[in-house]
Amino acid sequence: MASAASGRKDQKSWKEDLTIHPGKTFAGAGFLTAVKALRAQLAAGQHIELEAIAMTPKPRTATVTVTRNGPEPVHMAGRTIEGDRYTIHPEIPAIAKLFVSAPDEHVWLVNSEPAAFLRFEGPLLEPKDPIIHIDLIPGASAHAQARSAPPPPRSAN
Repeated sequence: MASAASGRKDQKSWKEDLTIHPGKTFAGAGFLTAVKALRAQLAAGQHIELEAIAMTPKPRTATVTVTRNGPEPVHMAGRTIEGDRYTIHPEIPAIAKLFVSAPDEHVWLVNSEPAAFLRFEGPLLEPKDPIIHIDLIPGASAHAQARSAPPPPRSAN
């Protein structure tokens, strides 16, 4: 059973019975776990189809293609870490593309064992949400940089 609410004043809600296939159906951050589990099965360039639980706003399942793009260095916090990039691409039926667009999500894992999260890029929840960028090692914020900046030089008057 999946349920969703519109979040608007008219506050519509839906409850749907969805067919969930264990090990093949994921939602949200669950795709990170799926990508980590599939890593050993996928060589660079290979892909696999999975199902996603989509809130559009009515709960439904949708097919996504997970592709292992291959090695890609990840630059973060002044370092470069060897990573592997994966793309999660929603497969939208042709007729639905007239009304729905959903961006790809990208996940980077450490290129060596054990598989570990490095970076995520994609909408946080709904397809129309802004694209966010989450790094394992956050860069220094402007506030932290300002606090650690050396004082300006004194004039010799």
